Amino acid sequence: MDMGTLFRALADDSRLRIMLLLQLMELSVGELAQVLDQSQPRVSRHVRILAEAGLAERHKEGSWVFLRPALPRRDHEAARLLDAFLRREDAVGEALAAQHASDRQQLQAIRSVRDARAADFFAQHAGEWDAIRSLHLPEAEVEAALAAMIGERPLGRLLDIGTGTGRM
Repeated sequence: MDMGTLFRALADDSRLRIMLLLQLMELSVGELAQVLDQSQPRVSRHVRILAEAGLAERHKEGSWVFLRPALPRRDHEAARLLDAFLRREDAVGEALAAQHASDRQQLQAIRSVRDARAADFFAQHAGEWDAIRSLHLPEAEVEAALAAMIGERPLGRLLDIGTGTGRM
C-alpha cells in the first residue's frame, strides 16, 4: 500500500468530499456530480484517481455502475485505520465539515429520487415480478440453492421479508 499515493489522492477537497460521501452510501458518478455541483467528466477524473489509489472501487448493479469505498476490503492495517478515520465526524476541518453537512442534505434528495423510482417501477411491474425476476436468475437455480442449504431437515420458523412475491 503506497501511502504517498493515498494521501495525494485525498489532498484534493473534491476527492475528500467524494470519499466522505461514499462512506454514507454507494453512488454513481452522475449522483456524485449532482452533489458536488461539478461536471461528470471532472468527477470521473476524481473517481479514477481515487480508484487508482485503491480508495474507491466501481461495481456494476444491473445497468448502473456504483462507487463504494475500497478500504474496508483491503487487508492492510493502514487501510483499516484510514477507513475508520474517514467515518469519524471530526475527520475534516471546519470548512470541509460544513460542506459535508450540505452534501449530506443533497444525498437526501438522491435517496428520495431512488425511492420514488423504485416504488414506481415495482408498482408498474408487481403483477409480473416473478417472470421478471426469473429473467435474471432462473427459478430452478434458486430452488436448487435453497434445497442445498436446507436439505431434508425441518425448517422450524422462517421469516421472509422483502424477497419477492412469496411464490416459493
